[in-house]
Amino acid sequence: MFAQQTALNVVSHNVANANTEGYSVQRANLQTTKPFGMPSLTTAAEPGQVGTGVEVASITRTRDEFLDYYVRKETSTLKRFESREYFYQK
Repeated sequence: MFAQQTALNVVSHNVANANTEGYSVQRANLQTTKPFGMPSLTTAAEPGQVGTGVEVASITRTRDEFLDYYVRKETSTLKRFESREYFYQK
């Protein structure tokens, strides 16, 4: 339940920032936890394992790395030409 509550908090955060410029959506990555095994004489765990649920492994931002690279590159180019323009006008 705690993992699902965290996922709902992430969704709530995404909705609250939907109109924020530059905000990228976050995502809660869930992973299964180790099950409780049923020990026997020959193996430590049999097929009849009891699951223990999931946990939040990480919270990541969903961004396009390709577009991020080109935004940074073009912003750098823009600033270079703006600085040249500033000095040429003096």
